[in-house]
Amino acid sequence: MKLKDALLELMKKEVRPAMGCTEPIAVALAAARASEIVREAGENVVKIEVNVDPNVFKNGLGVYVPKTEMIGLNVAAAIGTIAGNSSYGLEVLRDVTEEDVKRMKQFLSDETVKIGIEGELGQLRIHATAYGESVHGEAILYGEHDTFIMIKKDEEILLEKEASIEEDDNTLKTFVFSHTIKEILDTIDSYEEEELEFLLKGAEMNYQVALEGLKENAGLGVGAKLKKQMDKGLICSDLTNQAVMYTAAASDARMRGYAIPVMTTNGSGNQGIVATLPVYIAAREMGIYDLPMLKALAISQALTIMVKSSIGLLSALCACTIAAPIGAASGIIFLKHGKKSHVNQVIQSMAADITGAICDGAKPGCALKVASGVGTAMRHVYMVLAGLEVTESNGIVGKNAEESIENLGLLSKPGMLDTDRAILKIMQKKA
Repeated sequence: MKLKDALLELMKKEVRPAMGCTEPIAVALAAARASEIVREAGENVVKIEVNVDPNVFKNGLGVYVPKTEMIGLNVAAAIGTIAGNSSYGLEVLRDVTEEDVKRMKQFLSDETVKIGIEGELGQLRIHATAYGESVHGEAILYGEHDTFIMIKKDEEILLEKEASIEEDDNTLKTFVFSHTIKEILDTIDSYEEEELEFLLKGAEMNYQVALEGLKENAGLGVGAKLKKQMDKGLICSDLTNQAVMYTAAASDARMRGYAIPVMTTNGSGNQGIVATLPVYIAAREMGIYDLPMLKALAISQALTIMVKSSIGLLSALCACTIAAPIGAASGIIFLKHGKKSHVNQVIQSMAADITGAICDGAKPGCALKVASGVGTAMRHVYMVLAGLEVTESNGIVGKNAEESIENLGLLSKPGMLDTDRAILKIMQKKA
């Protein structure tokens, strides 16, 4: 396979729409599929049990579930059971109505939902079992938020795949990222407009989410509060603050559980927001459209995926303050006519900055980390273009960008597994 084809395939695979935070949505998806098996047998679901890996538990503990105005994985499992449609994938809750939410609340009050923790850190796994009067359905998601590896009706296997995250996904990523960053940038420069149009749709989707976040003062209202400060002249309404404001507002809306699709990256809505909106806002502010904007978005997505692949799908490192900001900074450097060497240098300088930010689960406060990540990215764009060079004598920074990304992976896995366990222990006290 040629790099041009493989990279495009990878971006289309990793850039997908979802409604709500992907961990609780994945729980709803697994619960929906297991429950559909029971209903297809002509019975009602009387109980649902969902066991999740420690990271899914952590990431779903404090975030709102779309259309419910409620928080928690038990809520996600219940609404998925009552009204989810697994054929919609990560938009499983698309058709949920107010009546469905009333039925869900009754289902929860009957204590018919059980959430447990099983599996290993860093390996996404969700196992849902729905019980009818005489039959039960099972569904297991593994490796990705919408990848079923097993579906059963009683002991009848309806679907079974090898439980490995080292197969097609990693084969594609390994091939793409065996190439240098320069080769990836050169490949992106060869794309035509029609090949990258899907990236603009994703950016526009996330921009609409940001507008809702500003309008409704959602979540912590980070974006809305920044806008108010700009309107009052307390902070400058420059490109940096515009990018931070819109990105934080989109995260505010998403963490509040707004029933609006978000274009995700690496299975994360916040990463998708950070990988798209700063580049999109910068391009608009600079009057850059069409193919140049699309190439900048592609650079951001490709490098976001590259860094996240190194640190792991689920880790103690917050990808919204390191992976996606690296992508966004690289895309904006392209818009500002920076050289390929500047892209390498911005990765080096970002690795030397706020690398240690932890992921302590999905919650309204994610908008604060999103704002920090985007603000840092914008600062590094200007510093690198002004001549900043960070060498390998600085901490985890490698001799080149590729080595720095590899070092981020070593820091994350196995370096921060004990940190992840400590975070989980703290959060379990709240459950």
